[in-house]
Order: sequence, then C-alpha cells, then structure tokens
Amino acid sequence: MMSLVREPHNRRDPNTVRVNNVSGVQVGRIKRALAKPLATIMDRRLARVEGSVMSLIKRFVVYFDVMIGKHQYLQ
Repeated sequence: MMSLVREPHNRRDPNTVRVNNVSGVQVGRIKRALAKPLATIMDRRLARVEGSVMSLIKRFVVYFDVMIGKHQYLQ
C-alpha cells in the first residue's frame, strides 16, 4: 500500500502530492499535470484515494484508484 500526502505549503508548487510507502517514507511525487486536479479533489475531501506501489528496476510505478461517489476512475 501507499499513501498520497498533500504538500500545500511547498514553495515550488503548492499542488504537490507526495507518495509515501507503507512505512511513511517518501518514494516520489505525483507529476504536476495530475497533481493539480488531484490536489483540488484531496483538499475538498471529494474522494478517497488509495493504491499500491509496484517496484520496477530502478523505478516505481504508482497505481491508484480515485473513488467519487459511486463512480470509480482508474489512473
């Protein structure tokens, strides 16, 4: 499992969304293009976001589901 953590006080980008592993250690960030709309959804608590991190050779791929109401949008 992984968690997405908002960083609204990040000076470089207030829409930053950090990706933490199950131990709470940062393993990455969501790309800016996706972080901006995702930050709005998270800040307004419009959705529950959960997912997992799959380790690849020297890279991580993050899969997460966004649930809004009864609709599920896969990313």
